[in-house]
Amino acid sequence: MLYIFSFFKFTDCMIKINLLKDYNLSGYRLLEGFPSVGLVGPMVNSYIIEKLNMEYIGYIESDSFPPISAIHGATPLFPVRIYKDDKYKIITLISEFTIPVETVYQMSYEIIDFCRKGRHKPNRGGRSGRSERNTAF
Repeated sequence: MLYIFSFFKFTDCMIKINLLKDYNLSGYRLLEGFPSVGLVGPMVNSYIIEKLNMEYIGYIESDSFPPISAIHGATPLFPVRIYKDDKYKIITLISEFTIPVETVYQMSYEIIDFCRKGRHKPNRGGRSGRSERNTAF
């Protein structure tokens, strides 16, 4: 018998993934860069977005997100954004704030649904590989 105990109250909230136009994103890899311990996700995705000069293609909105906007290059942007790169077939999700804990469960389902509809390939993070060089990828 499996028991699951929850210390957090999960609520239904509005989460919507908005693309600026229709894109053919079939076969693209999805990299999620939401803040967690150490802020590695947003730092890595910010670097990738900048170095690949990725195209801003959309945003995620929710009634549980704090009422903020991000200012980049004197342009106000949504705090949770979506970018793409056609050369490497990468989509990135980046957030300027930690996703509220009561939203994480539903947000993960919305992202999975987004991947299934667009036939994207979610990336598994933190996976190490053993080889002769003992590299991580």
